[in-house]
Order: sequence, then C-alpha cells, then structure tokens
Amino acid sequence: MNTNEEQIESLETLDNNSGMIIQETSSMTENISKPQPISVEDLTNSVSPTNLQSTDISKFGQEGIPLNNINQNPNPSTLETVPKSDEYSNIGTVPPNAHVENVPKKNNKKLLLFVIAFIFVLAVGVFIYFYLNQGNKIEVKLILKDVSIQVGDNISTKVDDYIENSSIDTSDCLLNTENVLNNKIGNYKYKIVCGNKTYTGDLKVIDGIAPVVETKYVTKKVNEQVNIEEFIASCEEDSTCHYSYSDENKVVEALKNSGTYEVIINVSDDYDNKIEITSYLIVLANDITHNLICSSKNMPSEDNKYSYKITDTLGLYNNNGYFFGNVASRNYVLTFTEQGNYEEIKGLIKSNGNIEIGTISGKASCNDQNMSITISKLLMLEDLNKEFTNFPSTYSDIRKIYQNDARGFNCSASKLS
Repeated sequence: MNTNEEQIESLETLDNNSGMIIQETSSMTENISKPQPISVEDLTNSVSPTNLQSTDISKFGQEGIPLNNINQNPNPSTLETVPKSDEYSNIGTVPPNAHVENVPKKNNKKLLLFVIAFIFVLAVGVFIYFYLNQGNKIEVKLILKDVSIQVGDNISTKVDDYIENSSIDTSDCLLNTENVLNNKIGNYKYKIVCGNKTYTGDLKVIDGIAPVVETKYVTKKVNEQVNIEEFIASCEEDSTCHYSYSDENKVVEALKNSGTYEVIINVSDDYDNKIEITSYLIVLANDITHNLICSSKNMPSEDNKYSYKITDTLGLYNNNGYFFGNVASRNYVLTFTEQGNYEEIKGLIKSNGNIEIGTISGKASCNDQNMSITISKLLMLEDLNKEFTNFPSTYSDIRKIYQNDARGFNCSASKLS
C-alpha cells in the first residue's frame, strides 16, 4: 500500500480479539495520541443519530466530494469519496445478537394487574350473588303442617297455609294437592316443590261437624230399665254416633222414684266431634190414664214484638181418685203480626232447635204461613213447685191453683185412649 493510501485512510476497525473499537488516524495528523480502546456502551451513548447529525464532517469533505483538502497534491486516481449518508445509518447501533438488558415497561404491567384484579373481584361477586340468591330460592327448609279440612270444604291453594315457618319466601314454591279428594273422608298426601327440593305432608279430610241429634222423652215405670238409645229420635251423621250419659248414676237413681228427670247425654262421632244434648226421663209409679190440660189467655211480650199463650199438660193416674203422676209438659205459642219481628225471633233458634227468650225456653218449631213459633219443654216437679209454690198432687187442687193464677188459665181433663 502506498503512502497516500495510508494517510488518506481514516477508518474505524474492530479488534476482533478485544471486542473493542480502535480508531486510527493518518500519519499526517499531528498531535494525535495513540489509539485508545472504546467500550460498546460508550460508543452507544456517544454515537447516536443526534450526535451524528451534529458532527462537522466538513473536515473530511462533503458528501460525494473528494477529500482533496487533506493532501494538497493528491493523486486523483487514488482519491476516495465519502460514503453517502445512508451508509452511516447503522453506525453506533447494537447488533441483534448483542446482549442488552430489557427495560421493564412498568405502566403496562400495572394496567395488566389492575385488569386481572378487576376481573377476579367481579367473578367473586357474581358467584356470591348467585350462591346466596339461589340458596334463598332453592335451598328452602320448610316445616310442614299436618293439615285437616272439613269434608266438602275447598282445598287451599296457598303454600303458606301448609307450612309452619311462614316467614320464608315461598314465591318460587309450587303446591301439589291433585291426589286429595275433598269430598271423601280419608288421609292424603300433599307436596310442595321448591326448586329441586320436594317436601311431602299429611292432609286429612275429616268430618268436623258434630252430629245433629233429635231427642225424645222416655217414660218408664218405677224400677224399670232404660237404654240410652231410647232417648235418641235421630242422629244425622256420616259416620257412627256414639252415646254416653253425663251422669249415669243419676239416671239409675231416677228410675227408683216417680217423677220427671233431666237426662244429659254426650254424643260423638268417629272423628271425635262431640255435642251435649238434653232429654227427659219420666218415671211412673202408676199408669197415666188422663191428661189435665190448662191454657192461659193470650198475653203480650214485654217488648210487644209478639203475643204468647201457655198450655200445660199434666198426667193423672187413677187410684181411687185422680192424682198427679209427676208428668207434665208446656208449650209456648208465640204469634207475630209483623214479618220483621217474626224473622228476628226465628233467627235466635240454635242449630239443635233450642231457643231461649227471657224466661221462655225449649225446643222451637216454626210455622211460616201463620208467623207463629211453638216452644216446647217438659216440666219437672221442682219447676212446678217454684212457679206455683208447693204444687198440689190431687186433680181438684191442681185445677184450682191454675184457675186462680193471674195468667187466666182454663183447665179441662181428657182420658187417654
């Protein structure tokens, strides 16, 4: 290589052994120190596009113009031109295989973490909502009732009528009573379905109404026996009627002496529906041969809603004369002139047919055509003693006491056939 070439050459060479860039200048440059090693990092910082742009390349010649200012007598054939600028574009860049530590992108990581945390919290919230919501609607723990309805009654369609803990929301629960027959007495099952849970309860169709009983008076001789069924005229009941004395010993004692006695009987059915009824036992020492009938005059009621008349029938027996046989009954006949008053008093009659209006009481029967109500009862000896004071026993004395009464009784006797 000639001297001019050595002097013109100003190249940067890479020492392959040391990995350092060594800068050489021509021998013509004065006061230049020996080449010094430069690190890759220093080169990266110092050689950048910005630094390259500020470099004064006029010392080396302009782009595409021969560097003839270096040597005053250059050989044109040996002159080299400065490379075009695009050939400098990679000066100072790090090769792809060079190891440079990546700088973390903190802002992107924070955003990613925020998104992940938000999605997690949202998922947990949705899970808790559905867990609690579905738990309230499906996992309902019901406490069922043992339900009873009267035969013929309608079956309730409300779920709350079948559960004990009615505070629970049962809006999503369904009631199933399709197997229950409300017109047939028996035991049935009902179901309540809440989500995937099914609850089964007991439902009874029962006869919850006490028997409707009609009584009758029973007449016996002293020391005769009596059966309790003899006091029953009829018993309206779908099941079986059962009877028992309220005080059986009282009935036994009554049969030993003549008189009229009140007998209280308990009536029940197969479903333990009960009612207490009253009948009368007439005990005779002698056969009754005649009746003495005494009727009062027609009298107004205290409130003037009706007028009434009293008729007493007393049994007499013949034993060398006629004597009271301790058997008596009374009828009150109430007569009305206004329909409203009639309906008002009629409305006081109880389901068993009994009625009580002031001092008047007994079993009532109505005549709508005549607007009259007849109230009947038996009179016991103690009742007559209270009303007439020491009620007599002979026919003549009995007739006299009635005729002297202020209610204007008129008496007549008739023989029994």
